[in-house]
This record gives sequence, C-alpha cells and structure tokens, in this order.
Amino acid sequence: MTATTFAPLAIIDLEEIGGYIAKDNPVRAASFVRELRKKAESISHAARAYPERKEIAQGLRVAIHGRYLILFRTSGGHVEIARIVHSARDLSRIFES
Repeated sequence: MTATTFAPLAIIDLEEIGGYIAKDNPVRAASFVRELRKKAESISHAARAYPERKEIAQGLRVAIHGRYLILFRTSGGHVEIARIVHSARDLSRIFES
C-alpha cells in the first residue's frame, strides 16, 4: 500500500463539488464528498491498474466515481490526487500549462 495525498487544486475541487451539491442537498453533498475521498484514497491499493491519460498530461492516470474523474499521478510509493472534476469538463484545458 502506498501513501495518498491531495494536491491543493484537488482539495479546492472537493470544496467546490460539495458547495455545488449543497445548494440542493447539503446532506448528500457531505456524503458525496466523503465517497470521492474514499475512492481517491483507495487508488493506492492498485494505482497502476487505472488507465493512463498521456494525451492530457504525462504520467496522469484516471479513476472514475459516478460522473467524476479522479486524476492522479504516481511516484514511487506515493499517489498524488491532482484534480477531481466532472467528466463533462475539457480535461486538456484543465491541464494546460
């Protein structure tokens, strides 16, 4: 098992997702953010099993939770959650430098 950390932008993503859902259902917002965190933390059990998304950014992999994409990178024994975004977003624009 490896360590999992959340990049600052991933933390902001979680806050924004929760805030958006909370407008209609605060209880579901809290439970959904917990689900996303749990899924993200479980990635470390088999990080290399998730598909690479080299067309978006080098070293990027993706896990799916509902309509959300958990985008992450691995390095040694570490998983860094880079972003958590809705699947309808333009991923290439999110990762432009």
